[in-house]
Amino acid sequence: MSRARITFLFDKAMRKEITQEERLELYELLSDNSSKKVVEDLFLQARLSFEHGKTFFNEEESSQMIHKVLGGKEQPTNNTRRVDVLKWLVAAIVLITFSVGALFYYDRKPSHIQPVTYAEKDAIKSVRNRATLLLGDGSLVDLEAIDNKTVKEGDITISKTKDGQLVYHAAKANATGEIKQNILSTPRGGQFQVQLPDGTHVWLGPSSSLSYPTRFEGAKREVRLEGEAYLEIAKNKEMPFEVQTVDATIHVMGTNFLISAYEDMEEITTTLVEGKVRVSAKDNSSRTPTAKILNPGQQARINKQTKAISLKNVNLEDALAWKNGYFVFHGDDIQQVMKTIARWYDVDVTYQGDLTGETFIGTVSKFDRIEKLLQTIELTGGVHFKTEGRKVIVMK
Repeated sequence: MSRARITFLFDKAMRKEITQEERLELYELLSDNSSKKVVEDLFLQARLSFEHGKTFFNEEESSQMIHKVLGGKEQPTNNTRRVDVLKWLVAAIVLITFSVGALFYYDRKPSHIQPVTYAEKDAIKSVRNRATLLLGDGSLVDLEAIDNKTVKEGDITISKTKDGQLVYHAAKANATGEIKQNILSTPRGGQFQVQLPDGTHVWLGPSSSLSYPTRFEGAKREVRLEGEAYLEIAKNKEMPFEVQTVDATIHVMGTNFLISAYEDMEEITTTLVEGKVRVSAKDNSSRTPTAKILNPGQQARINKQTKAISLKNVNLEDALAWKNGYFVFHGDDIQQVMKTIARWYDVDVTYQGDLTGETFIGTVSKFDRIEKLLQTIELTGGVHFKTEGRKVIVMK
């Protein structure tokens, strides 16, 4: 079980939103051998990161939180098992930041910092379902503004569901009307879902755009992506699916996968969840571009400058964290952390002082307000934040 699931359940418990079934699941996770190893490894890493092995909470504070999190009649009756569970729960609670549901640590000792405070009127909220749809006739539809309405595009009807998903419906099975190109775009702080005309389901991240036809015809189904998206491809062996980005082509063989192709990133990443994909780098030179075939659990990284492709195995739950409501950082430097935060919260970021070498590990809900996230990072003692409207200043 991933760190993200344990963190998610603890966060719900602290907010008193956890169900009886989820509370029992939390017990099981922390008493399972595989979960113990995850918690133990994180616990040891966190202890080594702090001076004299200090942690966020002492044993007495942790015990109080145990009662708050797991208090109730549904505690295990076996005493030995209960002691075993509580032992690992203490470790988990020590790691997870109280009231925010996240853990953050880095490789320097902490200093005492007064957490930054924010006025309610200045609160910056996280992502919500916001997007625009550019139709083939050039008209622009604000999808956040429409509710239970449909849009006509030739012989295609486009509707928005109650959960905020865009769905394309053909007027008839063998439509022959003009095929038009649509572009779905999200701003910073926005996300959206769309079911394409062939049934493919796409989760579009912030600052992203997806261009696609109102009907797929011909030898292949082709879409163009800028930014980040998770795709669950509708199977059609007779018509392969391809995703085009500025620097890469992803040829799909019936699959679910994640692509991150932001313009300000040095690499394009493709992470395969299910099925198989072939990833190739676009190269303006005369030589044939390198291509790699991915298996589930693998991630391809294309260097935009050299066009080199490297493969590595990844934790899929962590890789898909943003789709499931989380940020997960694995030793990311502060600039990379803040790039992600800027996209999801629609803020501008500036830096003061030398912040090189500041790296962070952590999991946190992307639906919390930004002040919770920044205050959590400040607990490391490595950086401090100041906000001015929608501007975040990062300093020592």
